[in-house]
Amino acid sequence: MAASSFADKSRFYENEKVIDTMYVDSEEGLRVRDNPSLKSNRLCSLQHRFPVKVVAIGKEETIDGITAPWVEILIPRYEWKDDVAEFGWVFGAYLSKEPSIIFAVPKTKEQLDLFLRSRLISSSKFTFMGENISVMINENVIEFKESANAQWGNYIKILSENKFEYDCSATLINEDPYKENLIFTIISGTENTFRTKVSGKNFETFCTWECKEYSRGICEQLYFTSPSLYFISFFSKMDRIFSGYTRKVDCDFKNSKNIELTKAELIDELIKSGVSAIGTEYEQLYHDYWNPIMAEHQKKADKME
Repeated sequence: MAASSFADKSRFYENEKVIDTMYVDSEEGLRVRDNPSLKSNRLCSLQHRFPVKVVAIGKEETIDGITAPWVEILIPRYEWKDDVAEFGWVFGAYLSKEPSIIFAVPKTKEQLDLFLRSRLISSSKFTFMGENISVMINENVIEFKESANAQWGNYIKILSENKFEYDCSATLINEDPYKENLIFTIISGTENTFRTKVSGKNFETFCTWECKEYSRGICEQLYFTSPSLYFISFFSKMDRIFSGYTRKVDCDFKNSKNIELTKAELIDELIKSGVSAIGTEYEQLYHDYWNPIMAEHQKKADKME
């Protein structure tokens, strides 16, 4: 549908086509609803800067003095009840073409959980107090290990909107005062780092957590149960993922653990999950899958108007 048909909706189009991926532009996060109305049921919330797959452009509405269309999106896969795609609506005023450069300190426990999951597994290792530690995240646990295959590790417990506790009972750092559990308060951050105040029983200091790729590859395992799936450029790194003798990769889904996927199967699953393939050799496959779905949803959205 041509952008000229919607003069007030033009920023959601590029070359007369709906922009595939947009980003949440609200430091308070963005609520996803089951219908394009504030009176409809809330399905989930998305954090600031989260990338979303746009499916259709709906009716315009003025909310808090701002006029914008409702936008139908693909709900992130970690929110699906099973393996069937789910869709919802967000108020388009809080979507932007590019991710905001503004860092938002988490304001709720849910936002902190999403913040940690989207950053720490975006690389398979991070540095903390000079140590390189691997990150393992699944549906219920955020775990830190000396290496991805280590039998022991430490855990994070989320305490409040910007505080979390680091279990040092099996820590790599054996010198005092780091044997005790530590309380971290997030102060600021960037795309790949965040700075925290560190509080122990008898001390207080500051440190920066830096995310980086694990030397053995992009990651040991792909978690379709994690928000981080949407922040990683898997398509542009596909050759690295399947380099050497790698024929299959381990993937975790909500109802199935340790599923091995071939390259073709992984590409299909990423496309199905709405992970952007823009600028890669897989972009046409992405459009072949999504264009018919988007056309169908746009017809339904037009009837709502």
